[in-house]
Amino acid sequence: MDESEFAVKYLVACRRVEVTQPVSRSEYTLHDVAYAFDIPSDREWPARIDELWLFVRFYNGEGTKRFTLSVFWLAPPTGGEVDIAHYDLVVRFPPDTIGLNWAWNVSRLQFPGQGRYVFRLSDDENGELLADEHVLIRREV
Repeated sequence: MDESEFAVKYLVACRRVEVTQPVSRSEYTLHDVAYAFDIPSDREWPARIDELWLFVRFYNGEGTKRFTLSVFWLAPPTGGEVDIAHYDLVVRFPPDTIGLNWAWNVSRLQFPGQGRYVFRLSDDENGELLADEHVLIRREV
């Protein structure tokens, strides 16, 4: 990668995000970074996680860029891959900023069942996949 080329590093799922620099909103503390997330045993499917965030770090962004965050259920009982949700994301990059941290609350997402899921972040301008994050959703025991 060219040092001046736009890039995404780190797409990470976690339970909670704390903004540590309220003015810039670009410094975060990530809490409970994990691969596996539990759905409480008293909830019916589809179910959601009380709090779920995705953190991403962008490099060399300029102006305003649009992204799509897509969510897929990998290997559901019916086989294949199931398209679950799409989020339209808009990020405004401050001038002269090399790195920009950003976090999205995706807690409203309804998971149709237990299993592996993938979050895919793509660039709306060219459709390029920039990053992905795999998670396991399971029933709490």
